[in-house]
Amino acid sequence: MKSNEVFETFKQEIEKMAKSIKELKKENVFLKSKCEKSDFTLIELVEEREQFKKQIEKLKNQKEKLESLCRSLQAERKQTSVGSNNSDIPT
Repeated sequence: MKSNEVFETFKQEIEKMAKSIKELKKENVFLKSKCEKSDFTLIELVEEREQFKKQIEKLKNQKEKLESLCRSLQAERKQTSVGSNNSDIPT
């Protein structure tokens, strides 16, 4: 009789373990999928960040060129206005 009880207990433990293994496999698949999605998202974000860095650099260069052009135009305008004031003075 005892061997039947031991066998039954052993059988129940095996069934519990099988159920537990099945759940753990399911969770493992879910976590692998989640990890892959996270990796993919991370790669996309890194690529997007690099594009933004390039765009920022390009815009900084454009800004510097525009500022330089503005300074040149202001200096030219100043020279022109000083030159026209000097020519208005009668000699």
